[in-house]
Amino acid sequence: MRLHSIFITRLGIAAALLCISGCNLNAGSDEDVALPLMDTSVILKDCIADGVAEKVCKKALNNPEEAYYLGLRYEQGDNLKKDELKASSWYLLAAKKGNHRAETNLGALFVSGKGVSQDYARGLFWLNRAQEGGDSVAMLDLGLLAETGAGVPQDTGKALEWYRKAAGLNNVDAEMKLGDVYYNGTITDVNYEYAMTWYELAATQQNARAVYMLGVMHEKGQGVKKNPSRAVSYYQKAAGLDYPDACEKLVGMYRTGTGVRKNIRLSETWRKKALELKK
Repeated sequence: MRLHSIFITRLGIAAALLCISGCNLNAGSDEDVALPLMDTSVILKDCIADGVAEKVCKKALNNPEEAYYLGLRYEQGDNLKKDELKASSWYLLAAKKGNHRAETNLGALFVSGKGVSQDYARGLFWLNRAQEGGDSVAMLDLGLLAETGAGVPQDTGKALEWYRKAAGLNNVDAEMKLGDVYYNGTITDVNYEYAMTWYELAATQQNARAVYMLGVMHEKGQGVKKNPSRAVSYYQKAAGLDYPDACEKLVGMYRTGTGVRKNIRLSETWRKKALELKK
């Protein structure tokens, strides 16, 4: 969610990412956003030097899916030293060949300024490319930018459109975002019925916090008739998904006999599990 004009320079792979003026990926695709040329020999050399098998590195140079996963390994530090700059080079290789997940992750790096100079223009360029390809994570990211006004004019209505579009593709994070937006009334009016609908959809994807929130709403009678026993059922399911807040809810409900028969032993069991999960 930020803005600068070129990649950050650093020893080794930085030379592979220097942008030459006018080096657009496709002529006329976006003249305001110069896209970097790639020195694949430098990228390959660094990849091998980092302990990745040579055949894996070479395969990734020509395979966008493999390039994406190698970028992901660098970004997450998965059996490699975490390095967002190197991640960006592999994402760029994959993105230039149309891998939408790589486009999204590359856009996110520019937006956050991690590994590369913070640059909203390039970030938006790649996020838009990704969402045009149907990537729901890019849609969610664009919604967050619109909501906060980072790199684009703040537009909560547009943010909601992006969230709904991503949720329409079964993006569970977008479903949760919509649930939270309607539950808390952050960028629209509070609407517990809508919030419950989105939490229910996220719960079908085994999202523990969504299940927990359904418990909260049944316990408090938000958008539904107050039903402590139903709340206990949701808390038990969320606790079974290792959500510590649900375990803590069960501690109190078993201790007081709210929505369930009072049981001090089970209350203590849930207390211990909550502590274990929070370690």
